[in-house]
Amino acid sequence: MDRDVTVRFYDILNEDEHERSLEDVIADIENLDKADRERDVSGGIRLRLEHVERDNGLIFGDLTRVQTENLPGHVTDQENDPLPVERIGHPAAFCYDPETGMIALQFDIKIGIGRVCNYFGQFVDNQDFSNLPVLRQDAIDRFSNETPTSFTVKVARVRNFEFAETQLTDFEEGIETIARMFDGNGVEVTVTSKAADGGLDRESTLMALRRWLGFREEIQGINKLKGATVESDDAFNFIKFLLKEKETLDLPNNDPLDGRARRIRYVRRVYGQHRGYLRAVAGVA
Repeated sequence: MDRDVTVRFYDILNEDEHERSLEDVIADIENLDKADRERDVSGGIRLRLEHVERDNGLIFGDLTRVQTENLPGHVTDQENDPLPVERIGHPAAFCYDPETGMIALQFDIKIGIGRVCNYFGQFVDNQDFSNLPVLRQDAIDRFSNETPTSFTVKVARVRNFEFAETQLTDFEEGIETIARMFDGNGVEVTVTSKAADGGLDRESTLMALRRWLGFREEIQGINKLKGATVESDDAFNFIKFLLKEKETLDLPNNDPLDGRARRIRYVRRVYGQHRGYLRAVAGVA
């Protein structure tokens, strides 16, 4: 079990106020047997809600990525034999706040937030849960209080777009086309405006930023989302300004239940550290 645990923060969105809440969906899944909780979220990657507990208005839990293929070998004194089991699990703890819609999720490249939203959405008819990564306060202030004049997107591995689970727009498909024209792996696109013309539209720039931050959760190779403003001398890369926490935990050897308890305690702690800010972002008094 990896002892380096990274927690990322997201705003889980319900597009229609009449849609079922994530809190209700989690309660529905709890009532199912463990075997009935599993869902395929992407090309054989299966998730299941493993554990749920509640405290102080928050929902804490653990998701399991169930692996049935490409299992590691079982090391014995004689040989590396096949594992004596057919399935192993990779965990990801989370904390969900129904009041704000915010979730803190233990990061795993194969249990990204898009797949987690896909998982929960499969238990509701005709409903999708979307998400927005949470930026640090200083990044939000930059576009709330300053005038953007440029926005740069760098995609170092354009070929990975084919694995994106979000539908591509014409612009994003155009990036692929430009890369192919020059037989290139990556493309960097910068949209600019003169300060004298009033700068870029702040809301459109922020929405573009959020969309590309979402792409980063699904594919590799987006390593620059850079913005510049009239009021500041230096542009900065928003990727470095995402709200996240990372720590090396003292996890036990070969004790998944104790390990789960420790990971959930860590997610609980870091969510508590940012709870006031997350409430402010969500507009909860």
